[in-house]
Amino acid sequence: MVVYSQNRSDAAAAYSMRFPLIGLGIAILLSCVEPALDFKRGILDGSVLLRDFTWSFLFLGPALVATSSALSLLPWLTSLFKGGPVSGIFWYGALIIALPALVAESAGLTDRWAPFRLVSILRASIWIGAVFFIVTALRAMFSSAPGRRWILTASILLIALWGACFYSYRSLRAAPDYPDVAATAAGRPNVVLIVLDTARADHLSCYGYPKETTPAIDAVARQGRRYTNVLSPGIWTLPSHASFFTGLPVSAHGCTWTRPYLDPAHHTLAEMLSEAGYQTAAFSANPILGASRYFDQGFDHYWSKGAETPFIDTLVEQLMGDPLCRLFEEDMREALSRWLRRDYSPTKPFFLFLNYIAPHAPYAPPKSGLQWTDEETWRHWATTDHIALKYRYMLTDPSALSATDIAELESLYDEELVAMDREVGRFLDFMDQNGLTSNTLTIITSDHGEHFGEHGLMGHVYSLNESLARVPLIVRYGENVAPGTEDRLVQSHDLFPTILETAGIDWTPAPEHNSQSLLAPPTTNTVRRLAISEYLAPEPIMLAHFIWTEANHDFTPWFRTLRSAQRGALKFIRWSDGERALFDVGADPMETTNLWPADSITTDSAGQGLERDLDAWLGSFDHYRPTPLAPEIIRPTPPDVVQGMRGLGYAR
Repeated sequence: MVVYSQNRSDAAAAYSMRFPLIGLGIAILLSCVEPALDFKRGILDGSVLLRDFTWSFLFLGPALVATSSALSLLPWLTSLFKGGPVSGIFWYGALIIALPALVAESAGLTDRWAPFRLVSILRASIWIGAVFFIVTALRAMFSSAPGRRWILTASILLIALWGACFYSYRSLRAAPDYPDVAATAAGRPNVVLIVLDTARADHLSCYGYPKETTPAIDAVARQGRRYTNVLSPGIWTLPSHASFFTGLPVSAHGCTWTRPYLDPAHHTLAEMLSEAGYQTAAFSANPILGASRYFDQGFDHYWSKGAETPFIDTLVEQLMGDPLCRLFEEDMREALSRWLRRDYSPTKPFFLFLNYIAPHAPYAPPKSGLQWTDEETWRHWATTDHIALKYRYMLTDPSALSATDIAELESLYDEELVAMDREVGRFLDFMDQNGLTSNTLTIITSDHGEHFGEHGLMGHVYSLNESLARVPLIVRYGENVAPGTEDRLVQSHDLFPTILETAGIDWTPAPEHNSQSLLAPPTTNTVRRLAISEYLAPEPIMLAHFIWTEANHDFTPWFRTLRSAQRGALKFIRWSDGERALFDVGADPMETTNLWPADSITTDSAGQGLERDLDAWLGSFDHYRPTPLAPEIIRPTPPDVVQGMRGLGYAR
């Protein structure tokens, strides 16, 4: 019986020795295919980078060889997991990690834990497996046959190398600097539209914020014109960008949560510039602005995070434990650098659209260079699903976030602004160094702001208050735009007619257009302008999540739509259930005092007059009616874009 067991054990060991060869073969295959694709792209655009074929060899090869070799020493484990070494690592760690994750989820604790999704389990499994194999190898080294000790030694060394490569991955994949290019020929100006995603105006240092969050943007504000009274037409990404690209209010372009795409029937800014001879290119670090939502209309080249990101790059970023949006701007810089090398032509003016997403939740600034946050606080929030916590705070449990929690999140947000400003500054330096600035209309704005506890809210949902609707707007165009500050009420989608006028493109506004050129001299009409902001569909993802998990809670108040109308300093807000509010945002910028009930002093007829103006405006044009999309042009959202949206809270 003993002999039989020994023979069986030897047979299992002999069988398992094939795993190193299998692992080595897989490692070579994966290490060559992805770099080969990158290398081919690099040859075409002249941007071959050492990192494109270095990190794969350093990371994937040692990882698979080490784990395969270590597993070959454990015949009982390889017989238990017939699928091979990779599945063995995964399931061993999953058994340890998944069970407490499920218990935590059932107890409602996952909002305070790191999100236990597939990648999180896989990451933990790999590290647990690596530690397990090292310990096992060290114990076996002193009892194994001499002929197999070289495998043990090699396994330990390769696993150590694997760990080193994990931590050096960021430097290996650092995006390239912008290339030197020739300036465009004289003639029509270039146009650069920079959108600072989720940047509220009062957190930029050029708008008086006490922290120096945006030194590079501050420099542009000193050279150009800074608008201090700017209302966004929408308060989240899709409707605001749809207004940028069409000059239309949300009621007219219809891009909301109920129809989250830019209807191809609209004639966009990029289409009009392209027809006028511009080369048009867009680069968005926000994956929700993908081509699948038709925001690529009129662009010769359109890149958004997820659209061209190699699967292995995305996987390794997540395996490292970095929040998903940490490297979005670096990936965008690489894509923009590739376009400049391959497609940019100095013979034609260009229109560049750039969306920088760093300030968007989750707030995960680079750990190096923190100014207002200590490392312990950074680590705490980096491992906490604070997007879910913010919704719990708003929807069901105001105690979910303390005042200290909110202050810490706000500091992390400020750190993100610094990181974004650094990336914007890198691009602006490229423009200066290549002689492109003087003949370029540069516009810097934001799609919306962010709540940090004001009115019991977090993030950018369920509100049209100043924290969300008030955005920065900076315009620079050499001597054509006088430097200084302008306080008149404008809207951020005024950039649509402003760009067309600067480019010399004739445009006749339709009744539904409520945008006005910033370059037009102030008139009685612009001084007494009615500015409109809309929130026409509540955010459904987290609402559905909490309705499912907390069915006994009343969520009716959150299923409301909002519209606001502002003239001068008076701002009127109306909810779809009839609730109303009136604020003097000049004297009360944080909107702490609702003047609507006290209609006897300041508001006698002002509040009712604004409501009449709002209703008159709503009746002055045809509201959006969806254009049916033919089945052959429907664009499914790619899985990697869905993953990016999940990381930003747009999907669960």
